[in-house]
Amino acid sequence: MYGEVIADNLLFLHAFSGCDTTSAAYNIGKMKFLATLETRPELASGTALFLNERVDPTLLTAVGERFFISLYGGNKDDSLDSLRYKRFAKSVTKNTFNLSSLPPTQDTARLHSLRVYHQVQSWLGNYNDPQDWVWKKYGQILMPIQSSKPPAPPELLKLIFCRCKGNCGAMCGCRKAGLKCSAVCLNCSGETCSNIMEISKLIEENDFEDELPTMTPLHSPSFLNNSISEAQPDPESQPGTSKRLRTQ
Repeated sequence: MYGEVIADNLLFLHAFSGCDTTSAAYNIGKMKFLATLETRPELASGTALFLNERVDPTLLTAVGERFFISLYGGNKDDSLDSLRYKRFAKSVTKNTFNLSSLPPTQDTARLHSLRVYHQVQSWLGNYNDPQDWVWKKYGQILMPIQSSKPPAPPELLKLIFCRCKGNCGAMCGCRKAGLKCSAVCLNCSGETCSNIMEISKLIEENDFEDELPTMTPLHSPSFLNNSISEAQPDPESQPGTSKRLRTQ
């Protein structure tokens, strides 16, 4: 049986490990997220911030990164990007390796953490404009703002391409690596297969009046030097107005 620390953080754990409105870590089930918090209870002082109605987004970002580092077996001196590199360096010697199994980048984790906070607050009955929490509205549809930063240095990405002769299905090397096909792919050139960005198709199908969007994320906040437990939320740095929903 899990203890009080898990019970107090169920909303955070459910959203952070992946739900309908948040992304999920590749091939990592919810039980590992629970086990991470159970074995590292000091993380709870940070995850509790996701229950606060007003909180500095940079605190949420720092908490999310630290949780991911613990989830992927890093230590206190690691950043998420440095851990991602170390895991990659160890994995390239294996016969089979999937890039999707690497920890997320710091920028991806930042976007994920902010959307997790928005979802947790929604469950608690606190309304926050989703467009203040890395969502963007196109016509009548809300879509998550995606990271504009590459998942790896350009020199490395140029080495990853597929030779698919079909439609780049489940066996596509790019798809297995968690990447979209690109111009360097041998046959599809990132243009004629099913593994390409579909935002333009979505805009066309829904007949949006807005111009084609540029998926540009918020500026990445600098991580705090102080520990999470000592940091205090700054009311002036809130990303949007928050108010509690009325209930009947």
